[in-house]
Amino acid sequence: MNSKLRVVCDTDGKLLSMLLSEGQMSEHTGSKLLYPSLPPAETLIADKDYDSDAFRQAMTARKLTACIPPKRNRMIQHFFDK
Repeated sequence: MNSKLRVVCDTDGKLLSMLLSEGQMSEHTGSKLLYPSLPPAETLIADKDYDSDAFRQAMTARKLTACIPPKRNRMIQHFFDK
């Protein structure tokens, strides 16, 4: 048994929201629960576990630029700013 902690922070590192879930919950499911708590911003930075078409489309719908490294097995390697 384990758990995962997902957090949303602003540019200063201030905690805005937090989600504690079971360790078996995927990042995609967890991120859907955090969508409503995302603040107005220009860019969202996330790790490659959040690289999915659905997540990127949701960020585009919110007019956010997603800065997410693409997974190795992705057919289309999206650009991200290291």
